[in-house]
Amino acid sequence: MQIRVKAQAPPDALVAALSKVRLRYTCPIAVYVYLPYVGGGIDCGVFGDGENGAYEWFTWRFGVLATSDGAYGAPEIALRDVLLWVLGMPSEPPK
Repeated sequence: MQIRVKAQAPPDALVAALSKVRLRYTCPIAVYVYLPYVGGGIDCGVFGDGENGAYEWFTWRFGVLATSDGAYGAPEIALRDVLLWVLGMPSEPPK
């Protein structure tokens, strides 16, 4: 069995929406991790300010952006929370 990973560029509309996000804890986007489509019309991932150590998760569903605003200290934790939500674990978005 061979697993192939293909890097996929995020949609331009998603990049534009993320560039306009202003949150309480996370500075304007310096870096982000984009995950391709995971099903159900949802893209998700993590964005944040690497120097400040503040990260947030995002979902992009049919042109609508949703984000956290809690200043996760590590991108892996934000990624875990959004994947659990998108894949159906909790019934509401993580806080």
